[in-house]
Amino acid sequence: NTLVWLPDGSGFVQGQSAHGAPGIFVANIDGDKWTTVKGSAGLNLAILNGGEQIAGVQQMGGLGLGIWNTKDGSPVSTIGEKVTSAAYSQQQRRAWTGHSDGKATLWELPSGKLVKEFQIPGRAHAVAISNNSSFGIVAAGNLLSMYLLPMEKVPNRRIQVTFPVSIRAIAVSPIEFRTLVVGDQMTRIVDLKSSNSYTDIQSPIPASLP
Repeated sequence: NTLVWLPDGSGFVQGQSAHGAPGIFVANIDGDKWTTVKGSAGLNLAILNGGEQIAGVQQMGGLGLGIWNTKDGSPVSTIGEKVTSAAYSQQQRRAWTGHSDGKATLWELPSGKLVKEFQIPGRAHAVAISNNSSFGIVAAGNLLSMYLLPMEKVPNRRIQVTFPVSIRAIAVSPIEFRTLVVGDQMTRIVDLKSSNSYTDIQSPIPASLP
């Protein structure tokens, strides 16, 4: 499940994966009014336009990044194809998506305009983006790649770090270029300005989950 509050605190959005009854559900805080976004399964949710719209990774159809109206659950648009994960800039004005066909893409929101597309080394398992959209990160297997955005300002600028295990999740720190990386039996903070600089964290949470 994925949960996110509406900006005014009047309700929340719950996304459920295909392992249960797939869908996105919008509820008020009393739980007595629910709106179902049909034909969707919401992963990596974000609220757009001050709460008027919802964005999330679909698990049906073309596996794009869907945008729906919050009020009635009606579809607005679908962005991209074969999307496996998505991350959003701090103001939700851009989306950074990873794809199963070896791509990572930067989009404008809510228009869905393509900003830049990158070839990545394999299927994207997780993505993250810095608050100011200055760089995006993609995990593919045990390889972490960082791309400066937009690419035309710094041509061919990419940093790659290889890990001893497959990467399950990543998150960018507010301190730029620090990234939290979680894999099987590994929780590590990496400084992407110097890929040899990292700190291993002893986590009480098991990294391998059923």
